[in-house]
Amino acid sequence: MTYWLIASPIISAVLLALYLHIFQPWAKSYAETAAMLKARDERLDKILREVEAVTRMQEQIKSELSGELWHRQTVWNQTREIYANLLSATQKMSFCVGTIPKLHELRESQTVAGVRDHIGEQINERTTSYNLSYSSLVENGALARIFASDECNNVLDTFHLREDTSLPIFSKEWSAFNRPYLDALKRGLIAAAKQELIPKR
Repeated sequence: MTYWLIASPIISAVLLALYLHIFQPWAKSYAETAAMLKARDERLDKILREVEAVTRMQEQIKSELSGELWHRQTVWNQTREIYANLLSATQKMSFCVGTIPKLHELRESQTVAGVRDHIGEQINERTTSYNLSYSSLVENGALARIFASDECNNVLDTFHLREDTSLPIFSKEWSAFNRPYLDALKRGLIAAAKQELIPKR
């Protein structure tokens, strides 16, 4: 038993030394690996926070750009519609100005009452068409003050400020007086629309 008491600490020390000698490199390697994994996790957390911040910023920028793009597209669509309505009204007015005086002359030359009445109905239809087209020109001209370019508004002003005449409406003289203004209006609107709506290269 005394030998055991003396041998026991020696055996324990030898076993401990052997244990430390065998497992110490493994323990050191484990500690290094654990530290490396912890550092990697911390770096990954930092990277993830940065990626989330960049993503939030990208979404904010995308939202702002899409809002601005939507606004620009809406204004462009409204402007295009105004030009289309202005040109359509101008074209219809020009047609009526050109045909109504001829219909009046044709009606005066007819002797058959039925034919005269039929031509009278056509005159009334064209007169209504002219009046509706002029109303459309005025309404869309008001919207053009908001959406269209200064060039478009100058063209409209020139047309509306033309010299007032005392000529009988839809007479041959009235038609001859108004035709050049309508042609100039149409040309001016087309030029303004091209400049404003077609992208510059």
